[in-house]
Amino acid sequence: MKIAQAILRHNDNLLASRCSKETFRALKRVFPKAKYHEAARTVTVVRKRCRNAAARIAVLCAGTTDIPVAEEAVVTADVMAIAVRRYYDVGIAGLHRLLALMKNYSKPVVGSSSPEWKGALPSVVGGLVD
Repeated sequence: MKIAQAILRHNDNLLASRCSKETFRALKRVFPKAKYHEAARTVTVVRKRCRNAAARIAVLCAGTTDIPVAEEAVVTADVMAIAVRRYYDVGIAGLHRLLALMKNYSKPVVGSSSPEWKGALPSVVGGLVD
């Protein structure tokens, strides 16, 4: 709690990651604007929206086990006012889905890959985009 208070004493926004619902409830009592993002396991307090209209990214993940990490990236981008498009279930096992998506995609991409794939999705995406 003290860390969140110190951050918000000097900044407009807070992003706390890997939070439980209990942590959220404690933050919500002190910061009524606190919002819990269950899939991402994050808590945000946004008192002033950033202005970053031109920024856009895509967040990709291979499968359902990667969704919490991908959603954490989405919430992080949202706090920074970065527009996000989600592309889930585009892993190496379904490479045709990824290739169809990437054919005409030139925007920045954030990839998420579970440990069992040893980073295969970011490696493949890295070879497909500038």
